[in-house]
Amino acid sequence: MNGCKVGIVICFEGWFPESSRELMLKGAQIICHTALTCQERTLDIMRIRAIENKVYLILANSISTEYHNNESITFRGDSRVIDYDGNILVNAGQEEKLITAEK
Repeated sequence: MNGCKVGIVICFEGWFPESSRELMLKGAQIICHTALTCQERTLDIMRIRAIENKVYLILANSISTEYHNNESITFRGDSRVIDYDGNILVNAGQEEKLITAEK
């Protein structure tokens, strides 16, 4: 990534602003967020983290269905790259695929 500093946030950490802020203050220009989410609001929160920290954010979200105690949980996919203004540069949608973005 040509000298670019990258920070990593895992799953529910992304909901709390302190994690992303600390990474940005330590020089991260891109924050990568791995997740298992099924909620639309998580996608909104990731846009907010990108905007409030003026960083690019890469959300890698699972697209699958898991079963626990006779209940199913479906993870929505929608992996995406978000710029520092909150614009979604690319969205994988609800299928498994490799996505890339250039700015």
